[in-house]
Amino acid sequence: MRNKKKGIGLLLAIFLSMDPGIALAEDWIDESSGIEEFVSETDSEDLGIESFVSSEEIHAEDEKQIVSVESGEIISGAIAGDSVDSGISLFSLDYYTDSYGAQLDGNAKALYDLLVQNYVVDYSQYLDSVDFPFEFPNTITFEAVVEDGSFQRKGESYVQATNDVKTAIQAASDAFSYDYPQAFWFRGSNYGYRVSCVRDGSSSTGYRGTFKNFTFKPANREISENSHTRMGDFMGGVQSAVAELNEQTVGMDMEQKIKRIHDYICQRVTYRNDNTLWVHSAASLFLDADPAFVCEGYAKSMKIFCYYMGINCACISGTARGTSSGTPGAHMWNYVQMDDGNWYLVDATWDDVGTSPSSRYLLVGRATKGQYITIGEERVEYTSFSTTSAETAGPVFILPVLAEESYADNKGKNEPAVTVVPTVTPTAA
Repeated sequence: MRNKKKGIGLLLAIFLSMDPGIALAEDWIDESSGIEEFVSETDSEDLGIESFVSSEEIHAEDEKQIVSVESGEIISGAIAGDSVDSGISLFSLDYYTDSYGAQLDGNAKALYDLLVQNYVVDYSQYLDSVDFPFEFPNTITFEAVVEDGSFQRKGESYVQATNDVKTAIQAASDAFSYDYPQAFWFRGSNYGYRVSCVRDGSSSTGYRGTFKNFTFKPANREISENSHTRMGDFMGGVQSAVAELNEQTVGMDMEQKIKRIHDYICQRVTYRNDNTLWVHSAASLFLDADPAFVCEGYAKSMKIFCYYMGINCACISGTARGTSSGTPGAHMWNYVQMDDGNWYLVDATWDDVGTSPSSRYLLVGRATKGQYITIGEERVEYTSFSTTSAETAGPVFILPVLAEESYADNKGKNEPAVTVVPTVTPTAA
C-alpha cells in the first residue's frame, strides 16, 4: 500500500509540473531514402527518375496535438554516380580497412549494423517481412516552424535535419549493399518517421522538432517481388558452394585459392543481360539451374566466396574501356588483399572468355597491361555507390589502394605482411 501511494504521488507531481502545450504537433512522414545501389554494366541504360508525393492531413480536435500523415517515394535508375568531388563524407577513417561499413560512424553505422544483423545474421526471421523499426542513437532535432497550430515543413534547420537523416540512411544502405551482397534481394528502401514538435524557449522559432520512430521499408525496392523469401535457399546454395571450394583448395596458397574461386565462377556462369535486376545480383549462381548475370553478379559472387573463405575482398564500381579510344561503360570488379598486404584487381567478367577462363585480369595492378592499355588507363573508380536527387550527391566512400604492379611481379619484392582478415558473420541456419 505504501508503494502504491508513493506511485500516485509521483504521477501527480509530474502532472502538475507539465507544460499544457508541450506536445503541440506530431506528424508521421513517409520518405524515400533515394537508395538505389548499383546497376553497372557496359550496355546498361539509365532507367530514369520518377517521383510522386501524396499527403493526407488529419487534424485532431485535441488542442494539444495536430497529426499529419504524409508519404513519398523516389524511384531511380540504380546507376552508380561519380561523386568524387561533390559527394558527402561522414566517415571516421581516412583509409580502407576490411569493409565500407567500417568507415561509417554515428547514426549511419548504427543502421548499418542493424542491416547486417537483420538481413544477414538473422535473415531467417525476415522471410515474411523485411520491414523493421529503429531509432538513431544520436537524436536529430531542428528548430521547428509552427503556424496556426500546424507543423510546417520548411526552414533552414528543418532542411538540414532531413538531409542528415537521408544521408545517414543512404550511407548505411550503400555500404551494406557492397559489403554484404549475400542479401541479394536488397536494392534500397523507403523509410518512415515521426516528427514531434515541443515548445522550446531556446529555439528561435519557439519550437524544437525531433525525428523519431523510424521504420525501414525496403520491400517495394527488391530486385524482384518477394525475392527476400528465397534468402534461405540462397544461403543454402552459398554454404554448399563454399564447402565445395574449401575442399578443393585444401593445401593451396592464397594465390591458388583466388584463382580457384575466379575459375569456379567463370566456368559455371554465362554472361547475359536480360534487362532485369536479377542479373545485377549474385542470385543466379546460387538459385538458378542455368546461372547467368552481368558484371555486378560476377563481382558480388567473388565477394561472397572470399568473405566466407577468410579473404579480404571489396566490390569496386566505375567505368571501364577496352582501348584508349573506347567509350567507357559502367562496370563492377573486385580488389583483393593478398598476403603481401597489397590490393590487386580481379575481374572475373572480363576473364570469362570460354571453357578455359583467362587470367589476364587475375591479381593485377594499375600498371599491368589489360587487353590493349594499362589497368590505370582502362578504369575509373567511383567513390559513390548510388544515385540521389539532383540536389544532393551520394555519400563518398574510401576505396582500397590498388597496387602498381601485379601480384606475380611483386613476388619476392616485399616481405609477407599480416593482412586484415574480414570478420565472418555467422549466418543463421
